[in-house]
Amino acid sequence: MLKRPALFLLFLLAIALPAAAQFPRINSFSPRRGGPGTVVVILGSNLGGVTDVRIGLGSATLLERTTTGLAVIVGPDATIGPISVFSAVGQDVTFDNFQVAPRVSGFERVLPVPQTPDDRFRGVPGNQVAIYGANFSDSSDPNFRVGALFAGVPAVVDVAASTNLIVTIPFGAASGPITVTNNAGSAVSLGDFYLQPVVTRFAPAAVQVGDVLTLTGVSLKGVSSVLFGTVPAVPSVVTPTNVVVTVPAITNSVRLAVTSPGGTYLTLSNLVLLPRIDGFTPVGGAPGTLVTLSGSGLAGALGVEIGGVRAGQFTNVGPSSVNVVVPAAANTGPIRLWTGSGTNTTVAAFLVAPTLSSYTPVRGLPGSTVTLNGRNFTGATKVTFNGVAATLTVVDNTRVQAVVPAGATTGPIRITHPGGSAAGPFFQVGGSEPVVSGFTPAGGPAGTQVQVSGINFTGATLVRFGGVAANELIVVDDTSILTRVPAGAATGPLTVVSPDGTGVSGASFVVGSEADLRVTISTAGPDPGLGQAAVVEVSVENRGPLPAAGLRATINADIGLTLVSASVTQGTWEVIGQTVTAQFGTLAPGATARATVTVQADAWGSLALSALAVSDAPDGTPADN
Repeated sequence: MLKRPALFLLFLLAIALPAAAQFPRINSFSPRRGGPGTVVVILGSNLGGVTDVRIGLGSATLLERTTTGLAVIVGPDATIGPISVFSAVGQDVTFDNFQVAPRVSGFERVLPVPQTPDDRFRGVPGNQVAIYGANFSDSSDPNFRVGALFAGVPAVVDVAASTNLIVTIPFGAASGPITVTNNAGSAVSLGDFYLQPVVTRFAPAAVQVGDVLTLTGVSLKGVSSVLFGTVPAVPSVVTPTNVVVTVPAITNSVRLAVTSPGGTYLTLSNLVLLPRIDGFTPVGGAPGTLVTLSGSGLAGALGVEIGGVRAGQFTNVGPSSVNVVVPAAANTGPIRLWTGSGTNTTVAAFLVAPTLSSYTPVRGLPGSTVTLNGRNFTGATKVTFNGVAATLTVVDNTRVQAVVPAGATTGPIRITHPGGSAAGPFFQVGGSEPVVSGFTPAGGPAGTQVQVSGINFTGATLVRFGGVAANELIVVDDTSILTRVPAGAATGPLTVVSPDGTGVSGASFVVGSEADLRVTISTAGPDPGLGQAAVVEVSVENRGPLPAAGLRATINADIGLTLVSASVTQGTWEVIGQTVTAQFGTLAPGATARATVTVQADAWGSLALSALAVSDAPDGTPADN
């Protein structure tokens, strides 16, 4: 009876002992630390029944399992802590912690306290930032270290807890993600923390509108706008250390303001704006022509040159426009303008009206080559012999060669290009008959001495004025004759007769004693208001019969009118105080010369502009001058 219970107890022990032997046991693990995805090998006993492994408060994935070993992958939610294994009969926990690389879930500035939502994600060195996440501390390891980097620069760690850090932004920090490191690895924030941008240099230091500008500095990441003075521009390239932007339409040298989520930085020095001439109109013209330059950075122009000759008259219309008068000695060539910031020269040449001084030979047959001498021939498009077009070759700015065309007749040679045209003395086509190329003066009463120019005058026997023979004839040489206007002469061509033939002038000699000038003044548009401009046109008509040589007009503006600009249809002009003086030169009978003056009204009331025209020729009716 006593043995039966004893046998029962022994049976219970036999059943319990094998079950107790199945409890899992961990002896070691390797490696001791790592980030998610790290493979960890756990060694021990009774591990064949393990169904779950935990690392800290997070998970691990079983790869392999034997009685004495496990291979697991550290899960994405693993935290610093012991490794735990679980089976159907029990569990075991390591004495030492497994150290997991940090995780960063967010950050914000905490000191100084943010005043706006944007302030949470920006700051300056010395501010405190809270970083949130996991695996920031391990109290079991005295050698455990955690740190934060701002663009690679270590920050001072003020507080380190398991799920948050308080750090001080270091000097030298730059905009970008925050990196947190510990003994097991590192993690980078998904977002950027921004510091105020700083521009250390920009190149080039002097630019024209439309140039590409590169700004170099730190914390330039996220720059969204560059302000050129008050003109904004959007960058085309932005990196943490460089910003590339195209210079917008600014009108003067300016400082630059660079804006990013971290704040705004104003450059210490100005970006220098250089002048740039984009074009000019007209493309050519004679001395005295008003030329308008258009471009950018033209404000404050100090001087203008045309073909290397400095212009005496120019006006700053605005930052994008300058008016200049072609100087008397101008040459065909580029236009150069300079301001206090720099200089700019056009690629295209301004074509100054040509001057034809001579040609050789002075006579020839069709097919022969004639060399024209003068200046400003560059760009010449046409040469005519008494109106018949010839084939031409521009040798240089002072020489053009032309072939006498078939059908050409004796008369002047004319050279033309976009800047204007010029004619020389008569070229004789064919034999030795007289050729009249001109005479001076152009008119006068009976008894006036006249010098006739041309060729083949040797042996001349007669000169006629409008068909009336002159009583006086002196053949100076083969190219010059002196004679006098006979009584009864009428306005008409001048004729020279020799044994070889007859030459007739192309122009008429005007018989008379005076030139009758008449001045009219007109305005375009309504009367101006205070501070507004008005355009006034002064016209001088010569009713003849004589040419008005040395014609000049003096235009006076009342006090209260400011002279803004002027131009003339021929000759030159200058402004001195309240007076415009126009030098028209010679005005032919029946012709009209005009001066256009722009004035600004600076006072209320009736303001007047007056003009007086005079010439070297007598005028019997000066009341309308």
